[in-house]
Amino acid sequence: MNLSSNQRYYLGAAAVILAMLIATAVAYPQLPDTIPIHWNAHGQANGWGPRWSLFLWGPGIMAAIVLLFAALPWLSPRKFEVDSFRSTYLYDHDRAGINAGLHPHACIGGGSGSRN
Repeated sequence: MNLSSNQRYYLGAAAVILAMLIATAVAYPQLPDTIPIHWNAHGQANGWGPRWSLFLWGPGIMAAIVLLFAALPWLSPRKFEVDSFRSTYLYDHDRAGINAGLHPHACIGGGSGSRN
C-alpha cells in the first residue's frame, strides 16, 4: 500500500489520539473524582475539574486540532495552496497536537498542591 504524505500523517495522528484515549481510559479508574486542571506560575494547582474532563483536554483537543488543520486548506482564500509549504504545515500541526497532549499527562501524574 502506497500512502501519500497526507494519508500517512493523518493515520499517524489517529494512532496518537487513539493511544492518548487508551492511556486516559486506563488511568481513569485510579483518579480521584476531582483533578487539577490548571496550575499557577509556581506549579501549584489552582484550578480543579471532574476527572472525565481529561477526555476533553487530551484526546478531544488533539482531535479538534487535527480537524482544524485538515479544514484550514479548504478555508484558505488561496484554495488549497499549501503544497509549497506542506512539510512546515504538518510540522506545526504536530507541535500543536503534542502540546495539547501534555496537559492531561500532568493531570494523570497527579499535579501538585491541594484543593482549598
